[in-house]
Amino acid sequence: MTIHLQMKKGSEQNFQVLIVGGGDGGVAREVAKHPAVETIFQVEIDCRVIEVSKKFLPFMSVGYSSPKLSLFVEDGFKFMMQHKEEFDVIITDSSDPVGPAVSLFQPSYFKLMRDALKPGGVVCSQAGTVWANLEHVAQTLEHCRSVFNVAAFAHVAVPTYPSGQIGFVLGSLNSILKDYIKCDVGCKIKNKKNGHPCSWKNWLNLWILRPTKLTFLHGVSTELDPGLR
Repeated sequence: MTIHLQMKKGSEQNFQVLIVGGGDGGVAREVAKHPAVETIFQVEIDCRVIEVSKKFLPFMSVGYSSPKLSLFVEDGFKFMMQHKEEFDVIITDSSDPVGPAVSLFQPSYFKLMRDALKPGGVVCSQAGTVWANLEHVAQTLEHCRSVFNVAAFAHVAVPTYPSGQIGFVLGSLNSILKDYIKCDVGCKIKNKKNGHPCSWKNWLNLWILRPTKLTFLHGVSTELDPGLR
């Protein structure tokens, strides 16, 4: 899902996509499926992760066989510093914010992604789950919002993750994220508040952070416990 969220930019072609992390090859595998993608640049800092994935996770590492892919074993921070306004989509497939990975959840990292984006580009980064660490989700989204004009939090059901969900933050310098809020016209479920059809087809919800609540972009909100604000 971290891949397919960004690929809804419309009918544009010749996407230049950057993947930071994703050493198992699964993100590259999914990105390569999109016909609009011309080139995939992947930056993984640990060559051992790639080697082990190719040996034990062939169904994931098949992504490395795509002719669209250019693989770089180096620091993603340095790579983005050297590539300004080059990418339509930047995807960060990282581990949780522990140890060195903490730097991938800070404002400085979101600024690097912003500077590496083309005008109209979109970023997506792993952001945990509201059920396990709501404070971390809110903080990561706030960091994204401090850099991008439009930001949102998305979550999807994945049984193998703690709490059965995984979340992502998305950011853009323009209003393109609003185009992602497309509802399934065949869905019969209606939001009583505004009569807008809600799509449950993909088990995906987008959220915007407010001072005292997390608000669904479809218009249904859930209040936060005051102690969690």
